[in-house]
Amino acid sequence: MPCYSWLYPETVRVLRRSPWNRAISFKWGTDKELDELEHMLKNPGHHVTALFCEIPSNIKFISPNLERIRHLADEYNFIVACDETAGNFVNLDILPFVDVVLSSLTNMFSGGFRCNRRQSTPSSVAVNPNSRHYTRIHSQLAIQHESVYCFPGDVAVLKRNSANMAARVRKSNANAVPVVEFLQQHPSVEQVNHPSLGPTSRWYTKHMRREGGYGNVLSVVMREPKTAQGFYDNLDVCKGSSFGTNFTLAIPYVQLACYWDQDKCEEYGLPRHVIRISVGLEDAGEIVGKIRSALEEAEKGEGET
Repeated sequence: MPCYSWLYPETVRVLRRSPWNRAISFKWGTDKELDELEHMLKNPGHHVTALFCEIPSNIKFISPNLERIRHLADEYNFIVACDETAGNFVNLDILPFVDVVLSSLTNMFSGGFRCNRRQSTPSSVAVNPNSRHYTRIHSQLAIQHESVYCFPGDVAVLKRNSANMAARVRKSNANAVPVVEFLQQHPSVEQVNHPSLGPTSRWYTKHMRREGGYGNVLSVVMREPKTAQGFYDNLDVCKGSSFGTNFTLAIPYVQLACYWDQDKCEEYGLPRHVIRISVGLEDAGEIVGKIRSALEEAEKGEGET
């Protein structure tokens, strides 16, 4: 079972504990790796049941070539499951190219009114009704997951929080643009990761809805780890591991999500000091101002002995 591109670490752990018992990782998310996958599929001794991917990937924010993956899936008869949480379904329409769409509802979907996070871990699974695997997937879901009634208070909060999702998505999309532009131009910044940037942005754009955008989540790598530490410490925003809340959030992603695998992350282009930022609904100039001030303070610290 292939895991294509950099998936959220917990996803990979769950898949390895599943009945499949084996996950083959293609962590760079490149066309060359799709060539390798195709070569593997041509070997009669290799059978793939399902391929898991994200659009965009959570932290690198690269996007898979879903058109080519769909072609391979049709030719070699495997299921394509794609997590679109970081892009969200207001921005993207990927259902025609996948068999299963996975989404976490604890992020942008329920990040609304007062950012009430009463729901613990709501999530959704949407099965493409036109998939050749629909009956198989749906029957397995029915066997393994019991339909139960949620606590009415939880349902009410989830409904209230998600009511204005589209408006929040579009506002945060727009707010992220000046943040990305500012960070790209700053001399202390080595790299900015965002779905609008890099060679895979064209794959994201292919699935963007007419009024969709590139999302509000990005990651930034400073030229010096000390600058990253100073920037994070001085950044006057909330620090938390979610994204999609009304207010801006920041976390040192690798140190939290991949604590036991930090060396491995560096091998795949994710240094320990990468910082993920979820841009909120505040005034865009205010958000950029806080980022500018944090960088100025971090640069002052560079000269201290």
